[in-house]
Amino acid sequence: MTVALRSRTRGCHLFRLGPSRHQAARVADALDRIVERDLALVRAIPIERRAAHADRLAAIVLLSQAYRHFARGWINRRELRRRLQAALTALTTAVS
Repeated sequence: MTVALRSRTRGCHLFRLGPSRHQAARVADALDRIVERDLALVRAIPIERRAAHADRLAAIVLLSQAYRHFARGWINRRELRRRLQAALTALTTAVS
């Protein structure tokens, strides 16, 4: 989404709302680091209790992938938002 702000002295200025493609790549890298760090912790959990933690990590991986696809221009902002909402829904159901 782009917002136009009008100034009395300088005319109209456009500002983007939401992540830029560069910011999205940085978010994807940060999410990947979180998954790498937490993967070792999940491996230490007994097998019978791993499922919920593994589901959370899978949702974070999908979220990272969505940000990376947006950064590369493969998906648009609307699709990024849809995937973000799906990942957040998966995360909240994995927690409860």
